[in-house]
Order: sequence, then structure tokens, then C-alpha cells
Amino acid sequence: CLKVPVGPGEEDLIFEYLPVDRGFLLLEEGGTLKLRISRMKSQQRMTSDGTAPYSRTIVDMVVREKVAVLTSDAQADERFEAGMSIRIQQIRSAMCAPLWNGDNVIGVIHVDSPLHVGTFTEKDLDLLTALANFAAVAIERARLHERVLEEKRIRGRLERYHSPQVIEEIIADADATGSFKAAITRNVT
Repeated sequence: CLKVPVGPGEEDLIFEYLPVDRGFLLLEEGGTLKLRISRMKSQQRMTSDGTAPYSRTIVDMVVREKVAVLTSDAQADERFEAGMSIRIQQIRSAMCAPLWNGDNVIGVIHVDSPLHVGTFTEKDLDLLTALANFAAVAIERARLHERVLEEKRIRGRLERYHSPQVIEEIIADADATGSFKAAITRNVT
């Protein structure tokens, strides 16, 4: 939703309709969340270690508890008192919403304001959650489209050498295991 390919101009919705200073989109890849997009309202720079200034504490809570989080003052919020990232990144107001695919969290949108306490309201959280749901659908559609294109490419290569039944078995095995096996030995007639 920050720069997710969901349509022209939609990447700016969060910054246009919410009082956000920083926004981050993290997506699950290989079992961990990876920062895919970061955007700042002003020309703030990244932290010295090259990471973006989002709170891992808040993100971890959203993924673990599978709920959207709103905090008016993250540094004074008891839920995050053990969170070093909140103090290091000087986060005040923050919201974080999960991206859903079925029952799984496939990522999060994290937005914050390091300058102001009480920046966000419950209505802002509702809007962020709706945008996160919309972004999750767009992301899953894009991933599905990539898988379809990859399967078409694989089928095109295999059709030259194998029967349709063998191709179906190879594709089904790859879908089930996540990769292609080098070879399978079978007795056939």
C-alpha cells in the first residue's frame, strides 16, 4: 500500500489521509519479515546501521498476537517498555496493522510519528487496517500471478520432452515440496 503495485496513486494513500511521518511495509519471505518499502514524509535518513527506523517490538507484537496496534506514546506505553527499538528510533505515536492471507500474517504496515504524542486515533487505525487488507489482497494476487507465469514457463519447457501426465506429476510434486527433485526412478511399462 505504500508502493505496492495496486494502482496509480494508491501508494500515497497512507500519507495523504493519515498524519504519518514514516511508513514501512514488511513482507514475510522465507519465514522472516523483510523490509520491502520505507517512506519518509521528510528527508529523514536511515539509521547508521542501514536499517529503517521502525519498531521491531511493535511489529513482533502484531505478528505474534495477530492484531493491529495503536499507541499514542510508545515510549510511555507499558506494552513496549522492554522495546529498545522504540527508544532508539525515538518513536512516539505509532500504528501497525497485519497483512492477512487466510489465517496467516504475510506482512505488516507500520507507520509512526517520532515527533508528536497522540497523533493517531482509532479511526486512523481502522483506515490503516482497511488499507492493509487491501494491500494484502494485491500482494497475494501479484504473487499468484508470478506463480502462474513460472508454471507456464516450466510447462512450456517440459512439454517438449514429457507426456501431459508426467508434467502434471512434476508440477504437483514441486507445488507440494516447494522445489523440483533432481530425479525420480520408477518402474513403468
